Amino acid sequence: MTGFGIKLSAMLRGDSLDDPSRRFTAVRMGLVWPDGTKVFDPRTGPAGAAGSPRLGSRHGYGATGEYSWEWWVAPLPPQGDLTVVVDWAERGFGEARASFDTADLLSASARVISITSAEPDASEA
Repeated sequence: MTGFGIKLSAMLRGDSLDDPSRRFTAVRMGLVWPDGTKVFDPRTGPAGAAGSPRLGSRHGYGATGEYSWEWWVAPLPPQGDLTVVVDWAERGFGEARASFDTADLLSASARVISITSAEPDASEA
């Protein structure tokens, strides 16, 4: 199944792992497809129906002041605006949204040259 990856990074000033309230916690991640379909990381949001788009966590880490998460999204979205929604309530950051037109993503996918038949599966996350 063809898809794409998303990476989110955060750098915080004055962050200390000595403070238990400042330890690494997962952000909540979701997407709103151009047709309005909502897709969530199943670790932090509701699971989608069978056959619906999937968002699977691939990696996440945190150290003093630096945090990073990666997700695999499958399949590719249709043409239109894709909205990325994140929330990191445990660290005091409310919901934030950013949208982008999928045209460049879809155009790039048409130029992909596969070197293996194995593709990441969002359900393996």
